[in-house]
Amino acid sequence: MAYSKQLPSSPQYQRQKAQVEKTLAKQKSYVQEYRFPRTPVQPTIPEQTDARYQELQNRALEQDILLKKAAFNRLFLFLAIETVAVFVLSLLQAWHTSGFALEEWSFRLLLACTIVQITIMLSVAIKHLFPDKLDNEGVIKDLLKRILK
Repeated sequence: MAYSKQLPSSPQYQRQKAQVEKTLAKQKSYVQEYRFPRTPVQPTIPEQTDARYQELQNRALEQDILLKKAAFNRLFLFLAIETVAVFVLSLLQAWHTSGFALEEWSFRLLLACTIVQITIMLSVAIKHLFPDKLDNEGVIKDLLKRILK
């Protein structure tokens, strides 16, 4: 709609004025007045229970994270100690210090079992840390196939 200079007495001006008034009246009918309540609105029981339920879920998730963190820290400490112990046994086997000598097959078995144990423990830890992210069974099977070749 193009607006040009029009005299207030012209019929076109009157039609446009009537159309604008009609549009404004229609828009005013859509507008609702909002009045603040005199007393504060108390949350309903379902809203309170939903908030409490959400709070309990958040606490449960925090506790779960803390427990997982503590368990995996202990697991990695155990794996580090085990790795150091196997390394020390390997050095003793290589140097034959203080009469320490394992037969070759038993030493290889010890190393293979230790590597498999560490691999499986780490894959279980990853599976529990990221349950939806990886296909851990396929990863474990593939890793075991590579080790046992």
